[in-house]
Amino acid sequence: MKYATIRKRRLKVVSRPRLARDVLYDGMVNFETRAKKIIEVLIDSIKASQKSNYAELKILYLEFRKCQELAADYAHKLAPYQSPKLESIEVKSQVENRYVMRVPHQMKTTEEWTKATGASRVTIEDTKRIPKQTETSTYKDEQDIEEEYVEPGMVH
Repeated sequence: MKYATIRKRRLKVVSRPRLARDVLYDGMVNFETRAKKIIEVLIDSIKASQKSNYAELKILYLEFRKCQELAADYAHKLAPYQSPKLESIEVKSQVENRYVMRVPHQMKTTEEWTKATGASRVTIEDTKRIPKQTETSTYKDEQDIEEEYVEPGMVH
């Protein structure tokens, strides 16, 4: 077992197999730090003398570009493991509502319906005798009408 001492405390270091994302991350960091060191050397050699060796500078620059490309390649391969890809997904779902409906039985004759609802038959002569209501007449509130309404075929 490996143990590490931190501030006079012994901690057990658990080693686990390296994951692919760990290897990719290490490769990215490695090439990124190498690129930074190469660019620093390149800048220092340019500042040091006006008569820099062109071939040496070109080799340093090509090495810098190679390290940058490799770091970018590692970052590209590592990206799906570190941050989710945002995509729009069309969701097709049908909501099915099941319910049970209580309906009255079907009445076979109008006499049966008039008996169940309390309605009466009106003839054409009767409609002529009924005075027409004016629009200024008072109507009951909707609640009163709903309370008095009896569904045909329903017994209260």
